[in-house]
Amino acid sequence: MSTKSVSKPVPSACPECGTARVVAEALNTVRVARADVGALRQASANNDSEFWALVCPDCGHTTLFAKTPARLLG
Repeated sequence: MSTKSVSKPVPSACPECGTARVVAEALNTVRVARADVGALRQASANNDSEFWALVCPDCGHTTLFAKTPARLLG
């Protein structure tokens, strides 16, 4: 499994309202929906990832980017 890390995203305009977004870090686990399994499961310590988030300070629209996306498939 790849442990390639994704670079910190560059802030861009919010796709919902056009306001400049800010970069934040998200440290919680997520539930992963896998098409090949067809079920939700809780990410474990061996297959989780921290996230970068682009957050709009006006409307709250948030886009997440897994820092190590391949780990979510493990």
